[in-house]
Amino acid sequence: MDSKNKQRPSVELGHRLLLANDQHELAQDHDVPVGGAGVDQGVAVADRLLGRYGAGQIASLSLSPV
Repeated sequence: MDSKNKQRPSVELGHRLLLANDQHELAQDHDVPVGGAGVDQGVAVADRLLGRYGAGQIASLSLSPV
């Protein structure tokens, strides 16, 4: 049997991740949510980004768990 035709099961690794990407899709910050992604964990990522780059350097921010 040709191995290229085999159906592979989807694989999920065990941790969720909050990931902040820039406009070029480069990861700028991350966090591993404890007990599910909460607003306060997203705020921590945003605070680190603002501290690193400054408030005038970030035009918009949208967080979603991955």
